[in-house]
Amino acid sequence: MTFEIINTVILSLTLITVAAYTVITRRLHLTSQAQLRELVRQRQLSVIPALLPFIRWVWGEDKFEITNIGHGIALNIQIKDVAYSTTAPDQNFYRFEIVHFLRPDVTKELKWKVFSLGVEANPSGGLPHFKQPPINETNVTVAISFQDILGTQYDQVLQMGRDGTKQISLKPMDNEAPT
Repeated sequence: MTFEIINTVILSLTLITVAAYTVITRRLHLTSQAQLRELVRQRQLSVIPALLPFIRWVWGEDKFEITNIGHGIALNIQIKDVAYSTTAPDQNFYRFEIVHFLRPDVTKELKWKVFSLGVEANPSGGLPHFKQPPINETNVTVAISFQDILGTQYDQVLQMGRDGTKQISLKPMDNEAPT
């Protein structure tokens, strides 16, 4: 009888110890996962580029420039065609040259063309759709895609015009092909 009580007490204490060990180990595991996620996020922030486009007026001419204000090199920078008309956005747009790379804190002027009704037009009017009032009373959406040095592809969306320049989003693209 005494042996059975001692055996039950020892088994109960073992059960409590194993349960406590399980709870503590689970908490440690969750904490280490959170620390790893934060470490990965900090690493990504240390290499992610961020691009800021702007218009500069030089000697009576609009210059479209882009600056890498992030911490990493931006590769294969492409600005998608920017529509300036809501009535025929696929025929009235600006097209910009592709930039192969841009180091942090470096600014590059991009060559651009304007298309009206699908035909290249005279760019003599400059870039009024990207400017603030009183020149422009609307906003245009500027979508930029680029890669960082680790090969991650990003999509950055900004609005320029009436409200100045505002970043809408900067996120990695889903590079996985559908299965």
